[in-house]
Amino acid sequence: MPFERLFPTMFAETVKELLDDAPLEPLLRRLCERLSEHLAPTSVGLTRSRDGESAEVTICALTNPSLATREVIGVDGPRWGWVSASAPISTDIDVTLLDSLADFVGWLAERHAIRRRRLDSIDRERQLIAGQLHDDSIQAMTAVSLNLQRLSRMSDADREQIERLLYLTNDAIDRLRHMMFSLHPPTLAVDGLVAALEEYLDGFIAPSGVRTVVTGDITVTISPRLEALAFRLARSAVHNSWKHAQASTIDVEVTCSDNVVRVTVHDDGVGFDVESAGYGTGHHHGSVGHAGIDYSHDLVSEVGGRYEVVSAQGVGTTVLIELPID
Repeated sequence: MPFERLFPTMFAETVKELLDDAPLEPLLRRLCERLSEHLAPTSVGLTRSRDGESAEVTICALTNPSLATREVIGVDGPRWGWVSASAPISTDIDVTLLDSLADFVGWLAERHAIRRRRLDSIDRERQLIAGQLHDDSIQAMTAVSLNLQRLSRMSDADREQIERLLYLTNDAIDRLRHMMFSLHPPTLAVDGLVAALEEYLDGFIAPSGVRTVVTGDITVTISPRLEALAFRLARSAVHNSWKHAQASTIDVEVTCSDNVVRVTVHDDGVGFDVESAGYGTGHHHGSVGHAGIDYSHDLVSEVGGRYEVVSAQGVGTTVLIELPID
């Protein structure tokens, strides 16, 4: 019998958590704990395979030795993990419950994997667009700029008009380079997150007169996808500070501990009322200019992280981004 027929309330609550972008492993742990409470004295546990068969991670542990197990099949066929049950010796274990739970956990894992693949697809598209901007649009505009410079040296040239066109062309090149860097900075793959943020702030924010400081380091290896997401989220927060906060200083701090990458962006600008701006509701009021906050929050939720904005009128804004390395 399917899980939703056996435990309709738990099924509905768990699916709602999944739709609300809850991280997978805490969601599964809560599911097993609720199920154990419901089935007491029988308890259920959940273990996940990592890196094929070479690593195992206990998501929800059993207090007694396992008396029955069922495999959870992964998205691509191999075993994702297994559910187990334990009970006092005199208690019979209904293994059909484990069958239903294993099917449900496999379904949840598949939905979560689909979300991850969507993020990977977005990142690949961003890299592709950044490459096309560099190889096509920027090169074409650079050629126009060089030809305008050549024309300006001709004796019968309308230099005033050419200088105007040259200014507009070079400004367009700068905008395209900014867009390319924002989509996927080349520095990120070579020198890492901190260096890419330093280059972004030094190259695109500091010239406007805003004082910028980037501190921190990452001493562990993180995936290129997670590094790209961290940069994108930090860049968006910095851009909001630069464009809307009227800040004189923007500080960015990158730290890594407890298997979490943390990026904090703080400005000394005018601040805003987070609640009245509609943060977290998807409905931003007025012209605060923080419409990207909900989107950033959604991206962080996709990977089971945390995105928090602390601000008030006249005291600046702090954005905290936490991304689990796992």
